[in-house]
Amino acid sequence: EIDPVLKETGEMILEENGCYNCHIYDGRGGDTAPVLDNFASDKWLRSLIEDPGQKKFFGKLNDMPAYKEKLSKQEIDNLVHFLQSLRKKSH
Repeated sequence: EIDPVLKETGEMILEENGCYNCHIYDGRGGDTAPVLDNFASDKWLRSLIEDPGQKKFFGKLNDMPAYKEKLSKQEIDNLVHFLQSLRKKSH
């Protein structure tokens, strides 16, 4: 179930961190990185946000910054909640 407060907070975090400069989400944003409205699981998405330089995310070829030290666990949870709300809306 989508919590509207968590969704709104997650969207603010996404916008404050400039994710839309590279990623498309909800039909808007940049196009140099993957679309953000079709990820499989909370765990996978959280792992990508925290440490995108992992081998499973193309390692050093991935230009996305790591957010593990930049965002709190709650902020990452809110961001994941927002992104999952986009996935649920598009399916």
